Amino acid sequence: MHINKELSNSKSYTKWMIASLPASIAYAPLSTLVPLLILNLGGSALNVAFAVTSFNAVAMVTTFIWGKLADTSGKRKPFILLSYAGITALLFLMYFARSIIDVANIYAAIALFQSANVTPYNLLVMETEKKENWSKSFSRLQAIVNFGMIIGLVIGSFMAQASGLRLLVLIFAFASLASTAFAAKYVIEPKVSVAKKESVTKQLNNMIFAVFSYPLRTIRLPQKLHIPRFGRLSFSKLKAPFALMCISWLFFNVGMSMFNTIYPASLYIHGLSESMVFVVILVGMIVETLLFYYALKIIKSNRLFEITESMTTVRAVSYVFVGLSFFVGGLAFFIANVAAYTAVAGLSYPLYYTASYTLLFMMIGEGNRGSSMGIYNGIGWAGYFVGSFLSGIIVLSGFTILYITSGIFVLASVFTLRTAKSSVKVEEVKVPLNAIEGGANSAQ
Repeated sequence: MHINKELSNSKSYTKWMIASLPASIAYAPLSTLVPLLILNLGGSALNVAFAVTSFNAVAMVTTFIWGKLADTSGKRKPFILLSYAGITALLFLMYFARSIIDVANIYAAIALFQSANVTPYNLLVMETEKKENWSKSFSRLQAIVNFGMIIGLVIGSFMAQASGLRLLVLIFAFASLASTAFAAKYVIEPKVSVAKKESVTKQLNNMIFAVFSYPLRTIRLPQKLHIPRFGRLSFSKLKAPFALMCISWLFFNVGMSMFNTIYPASLYIHGLSESMVFVVILVGMIVETLLFYYALKIIKSNRLFEITESMTTVRAVSYVFVGLSFFVGGLAFFIANVAAYTAVAGLSYPLYYTASYTLLFMMIGEGNRGSSMGIYNGIGWAGYFVGSFLSGIIVLSGFTILYITSGIFVLASVFTLRTAKSSVKVEEVKVPLNAIEGGANSAQ
């Protein structure tokens, strides 16, 4: 692949990456801010579930559409500008929204534009660096994005209570506007043929699931192992261990989505202030960001099943613990949820993500990676959508029931994973850790 020297060897290369910083400040808190806005307008947890489900549905469809358009046009900068400008306009519009349905519709529209910059941004990294430097470049961009996310959550933590949610929306709108200006000035189209761009884009199609796989984050950038080829494969031809991993992944995503969809709203409904809700999410995000960069040092290549299983169990138990925490209130409730959410997002997710994806790629081998990942990610999308939909129904029985049910789904993932382990020989999952370098740098 031809590398654009103007981008990779000049300060503009760093500057176009920095364009993502203000956007990350704006987007990261939205999954917490929007539920709080809906509740402040007199909405319920059911209204929040509807808004999040709509967001997920739009993101699920449009991510692939934008990727296809990037293929056919061969352009990067227009999609990035359209994304930032569109979200900026929608955030200004959200500032004036005075009804629940308006906030929900604007949030769904944000998913449409937010998904437009994902593939182009990743392709810019791949088209401006040699393949052996992709991991470092993604890590550099990821570090900028993570820093922006934390800043956004810090702003929310300090200002939500003191200045009001609407002022936060306005601040984030101006942050998104800043990214639009940065992108307009510093993003440069790499000089790569359309045919080569299509080849690179197809490598990314199957990793876009991770972009919206967790509503409390905005972008998850792929690493070496996360850039498979796209293809087709009959599910009936899959090996039993991989098929069981898919079922485990389905259960995991249903449970995770059921929890994530309602969680910020439930904290507020149970008595935490807007600022305290942001603090709970912020602490988990800080721990998660730090741990992702140390995950490979912690994980041993011959204990991938054990780590995946144990971290999934921690998540399931934490969900149940969160459910039971609704029997208390005040400071005890706040401390319990800081601890539990830190376990869920900060401790268990980085290790689970790195170990499970490494295990997955070892299972499917070299020949079917793209095809198998197409199935795996499609199942993940389905699980996440189903989970957000079910949360709106189950929440009618109370938050405790909802989160215990989420934990049960995740425990089902653990038992399915154990079945997969029993059908795989130990030596089949032993590989050098340098084969998975980059996996720990995919945090967000």
